[in-house]
Amino acid sequence: MSDRTIVVFTHQSCPMMLKEGGSQAWALKPASARRCKYIVCTRNRYFAGAGPKDQAAAVEEHGAAFLIGKVTTVEPAPDRGDRYYFIRFDQYAVLPDPVKDVWPGHQNPIWYVEDIRDLGIDPDKLNWQPMPKSAVRTPLENTEPSVSPDGLTFDQARAGLATMYQVPPASIEIVIRG
Repeated sequence: MSDRTIVVFTHQSCPMMLKEGGSQAWALKPASARRCKYIVCTRNRYFAGAGPKDQAAAVEEHGAAFLIGKVTTVEPAPDRGDRYYFIRFDQYAVLPDPVKDVWPGHQNPIWYVEDIRDLGIDPDKLNWQPMPKSAVRTPLENTEPSVSPDGLTFDQARAGLATMYQVPPASIEIVIRG
């Protein structure tokens, strides 16, 4: 795998992403994101939907890279529909000195680069940490299906299979042969 990288422009704080196990919810092509080795999170200090806690946690300059993750999976974002994806990582590095002006001002909040070093970041010099155990979950744990004694509904089965196979729920067809 190359050092291909997805760069995201986010209001999410480090603690929030560490708690959730990654960054979400992004409208992207999952096949493109899955080819990435790293995710670079850059600060969006002016996101209109950010609450007071998020804004207070955003200490980095607008457009600065502050958190790097090693991408493990790209899966449908819970409760966000077919177009939005969650980028999970199993290791992360907080940049002690955020790299200023990484975000180029694109309208789209995601961007791909062929090599993370093109952003002025050397992954070999970072202090990589494992994700907190509370954040590391298997894909099926994200769907939290409530199974009644009567079994699963079609929607529950679709959601679980979509998460497991990392495809949109609309791609799952269920056939019952009697």
